[in-house]
Amino acid sequence: MIRIKMKKPVVLLSIIFPLCLQAQQHPYKELGLGNYAVGYADTVLFNANEHYNAYDYSGPSPLFIKVWFPLTSRSEAPFLPYSAFREASLPNTLRAVYGALMEQMKLHFIEYSLSETAVTYEALDFSPHTVDEVAMAIQGMQSRSVQAALPLQANLPVIVYHHGSQGLADENVLMAEYFGSRGYIFIASNFHLPYPEKQYGLHECLMDNPSAAKCVLDFAGYISPNGARYFVGHSWGAQVGWTLLQNYNAIDAFVSLETTIEWKTDTLEIKDKWPYVYTAIHKQAQPYSMPILMLAFTENDKPFDFFKDVKAEEMIQGGSRDFFDHEAYTSNYFMRYFLRDQYMQADTAALGGQFNLYIHHLELIHAFFESQKAGKLLELSPFQERFYLQRL
Repeated sequence: MIRIKMKKPVVLLSIIFPLCLQAQQHPYKELGLGNYAVGYADTVLFNANEHYNAYDYSGPSPLFIKVWFPLTSRSEAPFLPYSAFREASLPNTLRAVYGALMEQMKLHFIEYSLSETAVTYEALDFSPHTVDEVAMAIQGMQSRSVQAALPLQANLPVIVYHHGSQGLADENVLMAEYFGSRGYIFIASNFHLPYPEKQYGLHECLMDNPSAAKCVLDFAGYISPNGARYFVGHSWGAQVGWTLLQNYNAIDAFVSLETTIEWKTDTLEIKDKWPYVYTAIHKQAQPYSMPILMLAFTENDKPFDFFKDVKAEEMIQGGSRDFFDHEAYTSNYFMRYFLRDQYMQADTAALGGQFNLYIHHLELIHAFFESQKAGKLLELSPFQERFYLQRL
């Protein structure tokens, strides 16, 4: 059961952003948005199947929902800065919870996106500027989304995105805008909550409790009751998909983005480190009722050993022929690249190459969903130049 709480937006941060618009690049020319303007709204769901007690709140576990969607007409509203995706519409009882979550999100955005160079993983140095300056400048950059009313009964295809371990609800804004501009509703949520004295994200990752993801999938059906529903998960989010979707049949396709198990061959190691995925795939071993596209950079064209016997309506496995970083499936990984003229970075060329591959991944995922809408098998040949792909 889900409950929905909607109020006017409450801005939790008051930051004066650097005036960097003249110096920044932007991703949208390369990204190639579709024909629709993109609206954005947020809300809060309450997961009645999980209790949360921290930061002066006790009750059903809150899920802070972000929704991007196509607009049928162009809006005169200004484009939102990326900071808007960190704001939330909240009842007063959740202000302290969300404030603590915001602090954790800021720290982990810096850790995962602003600490190491692409490909070589050396320490990033923005001297004479600080990491905090760069983080603030990114939040001040202009998106291509506008504030709009949340669509209901839209009957459009809906994508539910599940982030990875220690990930963020807004970690894949460019993916959200890419699909929103092509006629899809894109729903993302936090699947981590802050806990005093506990490391961010690890509490949920150690639990076999997919009820939060199911709650968001049910919400997707509420927004678009007759539209196709798709699930995209990255890393731990993909692992949640593998455990949940055996028993959740109201999904039309599943995209698994590098669970981190794809290149593993030691079954005992997998059973020890990823027991819930192991149980789903090798013990329960039930067929999946939806087509699955599985992507991971394994450096070869072989099927993923642990997943090679999975039964699904359609199973496509593969990955980039060229190096593609684990975090490069998320657009947060690239945001500093678009400030490269203002903040010098040692890995600009490598990061640009990764962004080009990110776009090709979006094109492949889009083609996969479009093939499902048309009731056809995905034609693999247009993508074979950049991807190893095989239909099992």
